[in-house]
Amino acid sequence: MALRSIPVADFLEIVQFWVGRDWPLNEERMDAAAGQLGWSKVKKGIYETNLPLNRRVVIASESNSADGVDSISWTVTDLQLESSVKRDSFMNDAYVSYLRGLKTLWGKGKSVRGGKYARTRWEVDNGCRVEVVNSRSSVDIEAYS
Repeated sequence: MALRSIPVADFLEIVQFWVGRDWPLNEERMDAAAGQLGWSKVKKGIYETNLPLNRRVVIASESNSADGVDSISWTVTDLQLESSVKRDSFMNDAYVSYLRGLKTLWGKGKSVRGGKYARTRWEVDNGCRVEVVNSRSSVDIEAYS
């Protein structure tokens, strides 16, 4: 089975959508925002995307329950736990293409590499932080207020 990733244009549209929200999000506003993207609520803090991937879970987290959701994360590639050169190459190519796309919006991000991951972060003017993470088994996006 061929690995899949969402197109860069779709990725950028979704990231800009979340960055443009008025954070933090109470449960009602989080549900409404997810619904605008066609994402469905599974239970509090857990949503499912409509992206054509094998892992479609969205985690919406609260640092302080009184404030509401202040971070969300979701996968932008298929999840592939079995290690291979093909998988690593695919994930790296997807990661780099997403970084290039975000660079057109916010310039070069701050990158950190570890033995099993690579992470690039942008501090956006409105106070949001966006991180793209290549964990080798998938590429994920995290948005924080």
